Amino acid sequence: MSTAISYVSLRLSLVLPSAAVGVFLSVPESWEKTKAHSKALWDVALCIGVLTLTPNFLLLTSLARILGGFAYVVVAQWVLLMLSVSILTTMYGYIVQGRELR
Repeated sequence: MSTAISYVSLRLSLVLPSAAVGVFLSVPESWEKTKAHSKALWDVALCIGVLTLTPNFLLLTSLARILGGFAYVVVAQWVLLMLSVSILTTMYGYIVQGRELR
């Protein structure tokens, strides 16, 4: 389920980085621009789904007790947030602005 939600979010989320650079991009335009990259976005969504579930599974181990459950969750969520922002800005640069991936 998290993979499907991530996929839809990725398809719609080009609106956020476009607003950050002062360019208007509607939600339907975002959906249309990402249409050609659908397969790659499914792969990214699957990776995000796995990375989202991994910290939850690690909380069940003794590692979470050693690191402190709350601190561990905060750090894991911060890493996921930074990864998501990076993915969004990369998608915007590649799909909308036509930049090359290096």
